[in-house]
Amino acid sequence: MASAILVAKNSARRSCPDVLVGTNTTQLIADPHFYRRLLDSVRPDVAGHLDYVGLDAFPDVFAPLSPGTDPAAVCTWLLSSHRTDSLTPAGLGDMPLHLTEHGCPTGPSRDVERQSAMLDAMFVSALQPGSGVTSYMHFSLRDASDDGSLFGGFGLMTSDYSPKPAFHRYRQLIDEHATSF
Repeated sequence: MASAILVAKNSARRSCPDVLVGTNTTQLIADPHFYRRLLDSVRPDVAGHLDYVGLDAFPDVFAPLSPGTDPAAVCTWLLSSHRTDSLTPAGLGDMPLHLTEHGCPTGPSRDVERQSAMLDAMFVSALQPGSGVTSYMHFSLRDASDDGSLFGGFGLMTSDYSPKPAFHRYRQLIDEHATSF
């Protein structure tokens, strides 16, 4: 992977200097040594070729939060622990963090209000001073299906493009904070 980072950055410098180059991981396979191994794998200057580190964050999806758990506290902890446990030991503690994927599905056991609350919690956590988050990307605009499966309902809209409450909340957050990222 380190070789790919070097090739991508050198290519971007030549032909598209505004293109950012980064790498990402997810909290699902969090390994505090991942970035250290990445940086040590080929050349010691790989970190100098990275513009950001990405995180695919899906709190409340694969390990549902217990009732009464504060979603914002979980999201803030996730961002903070990723920086302190994974990035800082690798010397990347000050690297800009991009939320490269975030989402919460709807379905039989997950209502649309929960999806909107999780979107709000992550977005607001990313805006906190010290988070280092400079980019946010939602996982999916539209549901893949209406079959009630976990993976079919990540969209901000249903499969027929009907907006869910999270769609309207996302629009509001973008309107309010477009220049924050």
